[in-house]
Amino acid sequence: MKNVVVIPTYNERDNVQPLIERLFQLPVKLDLFFVDDASPDGTGDLLDELGRTDRRLRILHRPAKLGLGTAYRHVFHLLLKEPYERFITMDADLSHPPEAIPELLEAAGGADLVIGSRYVSHAEIRNCSWAVGC
Repeated sequence: MKNVVVIPTYNERDNVQPLIERLFQLPVKLDLFFVDDASPDGTGDLLDELGRTDRRLRILHRPAKLGLGTAYRHVFHLLLKEPYERFITMDADLSHPPEAIPELLEAAGGADLVIGSRYVSHAEIRNCSWAVGC
């Protein structure tokens, strides 16, 4: 089963390498597809450098900050032409624990959609609340 994790980025240079390391340590095979919206902090350049040594990592550079929704639509349009069976979305800011991915994939079974949420009992995210937002 081919799985791809789609990760939009904007000024996430400090987070992407630890995120990639955690994702590639998981007991499931994953490809990573980053969408960088011309991050002024050099996120896209770092991803290019990391991608040169690992074919599981791909990056799409966009010319400006175009937003999260358009990033997902753009990449899904591209990836639906490829042999992926599961699409996983997550933020690059480390607010989504990569270690939850195997459990999400297991829960998917024959389902069309699985949603992980921090707004369920026993879930948490630090420095964020549903009333204030993140």
